[in-house]
Amino acid sequence: MKQEAKNTQPGLKREFLWILVGNLFYAAAQYFILIALIRFTQPEAVGQFSLALAINAPISLFFSMSLRSVLISDSKNQYSSHSYVQLRVIAAGLAILLSLAISLVGKFNPLTTKIILVVAVIKAFETLADIAYGFFQKNGRNDLITGSMMIRGAVTSGTCILILMRTSNLLFMCTGMLCSTMLAIFIYDIPRLRSLKITFHRTNPNIPGAKALLRLAAPLGFATLFGSLEVNFPRYLIENHIGLSALGVFSAISYPLVLGNQIVGALASAGSPQLASSFQQSNYRMFRRLVLKMTLIGGLLGLGSSLICLLFGRRILELFHHPEYSGETFSFSILAFSAALSYVTVFFGAALSAMQCFQEKFQLQVLSFSAILLFSIFAARYHSIRAMCYALLAGSAVSLVAQSRVFILKYNKSLLALNPLPHETN
Repeated sequence: MKQEAKNTQPGLKREFLWILVGNLFYAAAQYFILIALIRFTQPEAVGQFSLALAINAPISLFFSMSLRSVLISDSKNQYSSHSYVQLRVIAAGLAILLSLAISLVGKFNPLTTKIILVVAVIKAFETLADIAYGFFQKNGRNDLITGSMMIRGAVTSGTCILILMRTSNLLFMCTGMLCSTMLAIFIYDIPRLRSLKITFHRTNPNIPGAKALLRLAAPLGFATLFGSLEVNFPRYLIENHIGLSALGVFSAISYPLVLGNQIVGALASAGSPQLASSFQQSNYRMFRRLVLKMTLIGGLLGLGSSLICLLFGRRILELFHHPEYSGETFSFSILAFSAALSYVTVFFGAALSAMQCFQEKFQLQVLSFSAILLFSIFAARYHSIRAMCYALLAGSAVSLVAQSRVFILKYNKSLLALNPLPHETN
């Protein structure tokens, strides 16, 4: 057992580093876009872009149904690659249609409506790239994920920054981002899938397989929907109660913490195949060891980032060269502590996915969203960004306590099923 544990460490570290490099590069590229958007436009434009993301993110995540996680945890290959791709393509199309309906029903100005629609198409193509990453990861080729993210990040950021420098036009920037995303998928992701001999083209659609996969993944779709609403609902309230400029400021001070999310996401993604494999093989000692190690890393990362934001928050925000942003230094620190709690929560969520506790994850996400909903509605009465940050902190605490508690219960239940008590075997 000890020897097996040792053998898994180099693999986990290598896979983590591959995903980490790609995620950090892509996050940095997105951060450069944000800085350019702040430098060459007004806070209202940042708010428009943030609003478009806030509207489309829940829709995109709902229709994505975490198929990448399902694909990785499908160690017995119960569903064909065609079923995964077919379901993802159909879902991406439905996501665009829903965004179109919301943009038509909502009382948005024409420019904001156009931006929402362009971002909807961008998100649809990103979900196609995400399912490709699932195939790469399942085949042990995280280096391909890194290559894709670096190419997409470089091309997208370069295009967007150049457009903003030349025109300061948000709609042109979003259009450039869409073209860059499509280009990266067609010139890199699709050829690499073919090189791995992953077949997903069929003359006749596999309707039964897609339906069965839909039934399995649907709870995750609802879970990710509530998870995204948990993040974006405060943004809706800020836009409605304070305005687009305040939303732009809130989004700007939130984004530096994305780098920590990328590290946590990379480790959770890299560890997911080994978590799923060890749990399905009833190697609970290895499973527990991986979960404990990952949550410890998440806690240390959260503590470190919180201290950095507390000590150097003003200097970081002064990089935006706008007093509206540097004036929210304390709010920045509150968000850092909220993110620290969420870092640990992510790993408990990854463990529950590896255990295929999809129904439980959905219920937990509903609970977490309900907490954020109540806290945010209460905070909105103060018309303050800081109050909304406190609401997020309280919601993160509720989510961490709930997910850790359910993980412990499910893990102990699995141990008991493997080694029943003496009186239960009689």
